[in-house]
Amino acid sequence: MTSTGDQTIEEDYQTLSNQQRLKAAMHYTTLKICQATEKKYDLHVTPQAVAAIAETLWRQAESFAVDLESFARHARRSVISPDDIKLLLRRNPQL
Repeated sequence: MTSTGDQTIEEDYQTLSNQQRLKAAMHYTTLKICQATEKKYDLHVTPQAVAAIAETLWRQAESFAVDLESFARHARRSVISPDDIKLLLRRNPQL
């Protein structure tokens, strides 16, 4: 049986929008990567730095999504293809 606290957390999670859920998942993943990096390199990453990194990643992902959607639409497709990703990566030669 679930405790009242767990049930409340689950209810709170259910009320979040998909965008909020994705953003929370990205923040959580960023936190875990930062924690692993802290251990590996004996560093300290502040919560503000984790939040800044997660927000930067979120904005970059939004930008990628808009570009990929535009590339697919330009090709008169409704699905993003590997060719769209190749076009996106041309903007960043390091990738």
